[in-house]
Order: sequence, then C-alpha cells, then structure tokens
Amino acid sequence: MRDLIIFDTALHADYYSDVHSLLALPYGSLLTYDYGEKYVSEDAIKVLEDLSLNFLQTRVVLCYVQDSRNKKSDYKFSKTGKIASQNRFQKLTRYGEVILCKKLEIDGGIRYYLDIKLLGYPYDIKNLITKHLVDDLYDKQSIPMEKFILTSKSYITNGFFSQKKELETAAFDNICKYLTRSNTQFCDDTFWRIVNISIEEKSIIPFKKNKKKSVPLHIHLDKLPESKSFSYIKITDQSTLDFKIQFYADKTKKNYVRRILTLTSSKNIDAFLINERILSRATGYSNYDIKIPTSLSLRLINSEIRLKTSSLNKDEEDYPVGPEVYLNIKVKKKLSATLLAISLTVVASCLFAYGALSTGTLMNSGHPLEITPISIRVACIGIGVVVSAWAYYLWHDELSIDKIKRG
Repeated sequence: MRDLIIFDTALHADYYSDVHSLLALPYGSLLTYDYGEKYVSEDAIKVLEDLSLNFLQTRVVLCYVQDSRNKKSDYKFSKTGKIASQNRFQKLTRYGEVILCKKLEIDGGIRYYLDIKLLGYPYDIKNLITKHLVDDLYDKQSIPMEKFILTSKSYITNGFFSQKKELETAAFDNICKYLTRSNTQFCDDTFWRIVNISIEEKSIIPFKKNKKKSVPLHIHLDKLPESKSFSYIKITDQSTLDFKIQFYADKTKKNYVRRILTLTSSKNIDAFLINERILSRATGYSNYDIKIPTSLSLRLINSEIRLKTSSLNKDEEDYPVGPEVYLNIKVKKKLSATLLAISLTVVASCLFAYGALSTGTLMNSGHPLEITPISIRVACIGIGVVVSAWAYYLWHDELSIDKIKRG
C-alpha cells in the first residue's frame, strides 16, 4: 500500500495563506486541493484514476517544502524544480484522508480535485521522518516542486495514523517552531489552531445552565463534477459556540509581535452580525464564545464564521501574518423548544381569556353564571404572564435577566 504525499509551497501570498490555514483548521475539516496532471507523478496518477473511477478513499500526508533562501515577495529562488539538500526547507504539516477525487477536463487539460478530510499533525520532533520521506522521493527521481502530488511507501508514514491524540499539542508546537526559525519567511508570523469547538445549548428551563459538549464537523460530499464539497457545523439557534484556540510563538524571542484575531459572520441569520476583535497571545490556549441569536425561520439556515489574523502594522499587509479560516455552519430551531413554546402560548392565551371573563362558565359550582372570584381571575392572569414569558424566552431569548444569568 502507498500513501499520497502532497507538497505545499509559499511562492505567492495565496499559497502562503494556505499553509497557515491548513495548520489552523480543526480536526475533521474538509480541504480541497486541485492540480493539473503535469504536476502529478505517474504513480500518483494511477492512484488518482482509481480513486476517481471507483470513489475510493486513501491516506494522505501534507508536506511543506521550499528553498530555504526564499523570502516573502522575493522570487529569486522560487522556481519549481530540484532543490539542493542543504537548501531544502521541509516539514510535514498535516495528515488525513482523501475521501473524494474528481477528474475534470478543463481548457483541454486534465485537473484532479481532491477533497481531503484533515486529521492530526505529524509528530516528527527531530524532522527525521520528513527528511527520510523527501530523500526517498529524490532517490527515485520523484522530485517535489517538479511534481506536487506523489506517492510514498506506507511504512514511512504509518505511525502518524495511529498517533495518540495527546501528542497533537506537541506536534503542532514542533511544526510551528520549525517554520518560524530565524530568517525564514514565517519567522515573525502568528500561528494558532482551533483545538476544539463546543456548544452550550440553551436550556428549556430558565436560569438553568446546560453543559458544553463538543461539536463534530459534518461533511457534505458532492460527486457532481462542477459542485463543491464542504465541511460544516450543525447547531441550534440561541446557543453559545465556544472556540478553544492554541497559540504558538517562539518563547526565545524577546519581542513578541501581537496581532488581532477578528471573528466575523455572514448575515444569513437574523441579527447574526458578529464582529469581534481579540488580541493574540504569545502561547497557550484561549477560549472565545460566540452567541448564536434567534432564528425566526423554521427552515435550516446556512451561514459562515470567519476567523482572520490581521496586523497592527499596515506595512505587513502584503502577506498574511497568520491564519484566515472559514467555518460553515447550519443553524436550525430546536424542535422540542419550539413545540413547547407553541404549547405554552396556547395555554397562556386560555388563561388570559378565562381571567378576563366576568363569569366563570367553567366553574364546577352548579351555577354557570356565577361571577368568578377576583382572586382566581388575578391568579389566572398572573400564571398566564409567567407562562407567556416562558414561551417568549424559548422563542426569542430576549429576557434580560436570563441573559445576565447565562452570560
């Protein structure tokens, strides 16, 4: 069995941004690569043909490689092709699975589109596995940068796919440490990753707090040629999304450059216009909460959250200084809360109607026209107010006292 190896580079700002993004995306995210046939090795073409014809899946390892002398906007050493071993800047960055491969003919040429489900970070502390893998490809004349999709013997990368999850933090730190070595393109950049996404659903009982639970990423696979696959989070409205983010910065550097992490959203949910700005930190973890407002529709709503790293220094704006990732979300009304809110509204209406009557026609007194005692009528109206407030809380989440309690 042979694994696919896909090489990334950072010759242009867009490619540079891609390296940041693939490191920042959470476990289970879908990332799509596309390459022309001329950039795929012969062995890899055989694998991709099999994948596209039979809708099979295979393992993949992503690797960053480039001439170490290359700098941002400096293309002196940026030509593709063979790189002398002493100038190779190389590091395995992610591993995952190719879950769908499409072969398309575009402008007279063949292109392969690979939908990759991202898994973990290769634990290669001393960079020995990376070196062994790249050297092995060079020995077989499968040259990275001449070809960007190649194959490798599985025994080289087997350990990654059985890697313990406890190693993820150390593996991510090690990758970032390598990329930010002195005099590299990435040396002053901000690196972070989304470790986990959890959700706290709104309780149907006011003032009660639900426990947070992790949210899995779902994948929408579309096998039609021109359609796009994507990963997404499925949540209910009036919930709180919590992003756990791990930051990395070289602790040996005296002056850590702080950046801004901006969280914004698309406008497909009523009042869902997030725009938060947070200063990055040098290292460690931070949690950021996003309140998902009420959806006034019973249908599924599609939206998007963007997390972007930006600089306080305008001179740095030509090249990305950190990750920019997009997360698709699907928001729906919570069915149990919606049905309860409707039922409570009906009950409240009945209580108001009964309390407003001057005669208690439903009183079991044998006197259908006997006037209902004022105390009972006031009690009915009071209970109706409480019940209607409960229904309003379930539907709108606009009771300020509850917002204070939940916040």
